[in-house]
Amino acid sequence: MSETGPTLYPLMRYIDAPAAIEFLKRAGTGWIYVAVPDTDEHCRRAREAGTEILAEPFDTDYGSRDYSARDLEGNQWHFGTYRPAPVDAPAAAA
Repeated sequence: MSETGPTLYPLMRYIDAPAAIEFLKRAGTGWIYVAVPDTDEHCRRAREAGTEILAEPFDTDYGSRDYSARDLEGNQWHFGTYRPAPVDAPAAAA
């Protein structure tokens, strides 16, 4: 995991997450969660770049600070400080 950029988390568990993300990018509108270290700064920069902010930064009851935006294709992007704990990868099918 790089500390210089955001980390993406699929909301479903996939054996091949990169392939799933590529599929979802081609599947049309949807939404994705991106973990960022500073939600308020990220939101500020997005707003300055002309992004439509759907929800201003807010604190969640599970300790994350989140906000939501919409891109030019209508996809919703949710950004926050929550980083799910890694889980062991499933065993490869024989």
